[in-house]
Amino acid sequence: QHKPGAHNALHEFYYHSNYIIIVNIFRSEEQLEEAVTYAHLLPRKSYLLNPRFFDKSKLPPIDESNVMQASGPDISCDTTCRLAGKTCNEESLQQLNDCTVLKQNFACSSCEQSVGPDQPAYVTFNNHCLMNSDRRITSCKASHPDTIRLCACSDES
Repeated sequence: QHKPGAHNALHEFYYHSNYIIIVNIFRSEEQLEEAVTYAHLLPRKSYLLNPRFFDKSKLPPIDESNVMQASGPDISCDTTCRLAGKTCNEESLQQLNDCTVLKQNFACSSCEQSVGPDQPAYVTFNNHCLMNSDRRITSCKASHPDTIRLCACSDES
C-alpha cells in the first residue's frame, strides 16, 4: 500500500547550463527530532542552494524602464526590444510571469495559468492575462495572433 509522502526520491534535471539534483526524503514524526544532515549525498563540486533562489520575491527587481508591452498582437519580445534599441532577456521574463505584474501593465480581468512560449501575455479578445505554467518554453522569439506580450528588455552592450 502506497502512503502519500512516504517515499524517498532523487530528481535530476538541467536548468540552463546547471545540473540540478533534488533529494526528496520522507522522515516520520519520530525521526524529525533527530539531527540529520544530507551533505554526504552531494556530488563532488556541488553545493546546496540558498532557498532564496527559489523565491521570486527575493530576486533583484527588474528596472521598470526595461519592462515593455509589445505594440500589438503577434509581435515577439525580440522585435519589441530591438525596436527600443534593447535585447530581450529570457531569464528576466520569468519575473514578469506573475499576475500582479501583468495587472500593472494590462487591463486584465483575470489571470490564468496556461502553456505557451508567447507568455506571459495579455489576450486581446477576452482581457485575460496568461501566466506560463511551463516556464521552460517561454521564448523571446514567440508571438501569437491573439496575445500581446509583456517583455523584459535589457540595454544592449
